[in-house]
Amino acid sequence: PLNNGMTRAAEKSSFEATNTINVWCTKGASSYFDNVTFTYAAAGYSGFSSNPPYYWPTTIDDGENKVTFYATYAETQTAAGQISSFTPATAAASQVDLLCSKLECTTKPAAGEATLAFKHALSEIIVKAKNSNSSLKITVSKVKVGYVAHTGALNFTTGLPVWTNTNPTGPAVAADVYSQDLTSGLVLTSSEANLTGTQAWMILPQNLTLNQSGEGKMVYTKAYKTGTTGTAAGNANLNCAYIALELLFQDASTDATVVAKQWCYWPITTNWLAGKKYTYIIDAAQGGYQPMNVDASESTVLDEILNGQEIKFNTSPSIEAWVA
Repeated sequence: PLNNGMTRAAEKSSFEATNTINVWCTKGASSYFDNVTFTYAAAGYSGFSSNPPYYWPTTIDDGENKVTFYATYAETQTAAGQISSFTPATAAASQVDLLCSKLECTTKPAAGEATLAFKHALSEIIVKAKNSNSSLKITVSKVKVGYVAHTGALNFTTGLPVWTNTNPTGPAVAADVYSQDLTSGLVLTSSEANLTGTQAWMILPQNLTLNQSGEGKMVYTKAYKTGTTGTAAGNANLNCAYIALELLFQDASTDATVVAKQWCYWPITTNWLAGKKYTYIIDAAQGGYQPMNVDASESTVLDEILNGQEIKFNTSPSIEAWVA
């Protein structure tokens, strides 16, 4: 089984010296200043300031002279309150906690100091795994999240981060996958192990129901033939978002291989929201689903890797007798 919990994301909880934000400002319907860098703890000020400084307009009101600020951390805006294209880095260690803030001012604040309240613009994804079957030794060597939107446009002119994403189409490809290797492999126990380590994935918010068919099952979108697509590489033509673990199943007492190392898939259909942290906990003893060589029919579901029914043969009827 697979469960997901949701809590507030807080990777960037405070600003540090030399951190910079990108600020655009409008006065009424006109631009007041565009694309200005403000630096934290610069020139003896504990907040954000710019060099050269920018000054408040003489007249501010709640009509045509309303002043509105749009600020982003970790990415430059392409227009006030907008980023036309953003692609998170594939490696978790290289990703950033993209923040955005909108502030409307109808009066000039005391001492000219206004307060920006930043929101997390991305979703944070963590994958954990465990093994509930003591008779099995399960080793995980890789983890990935796949068939998700990788690039999107951000608009926070309403004050809330709203994304328009470029959804993946056709077979799952490397550009739609976030992956991480567990170099020496990790033997799973009954305790939950964090497979993404200290770095969580920061991914575009999105509703993971794209082309989902069936109830909690993954399907193929086109033929999957031996010799053209290798199951060992995990290149299944999946038609929905998934978490996949590369697993080796062995007998816990003898180390004999029960199921050879291969990718095991779990479909996910969560609606990822901005500013939320999602922790997925996979019980690998349930085996997930495996790619098989199937027809192009989209109604063909993936086979479960461990379904509790071992294949066995008896010898009845007996061997056919020789005919003299």
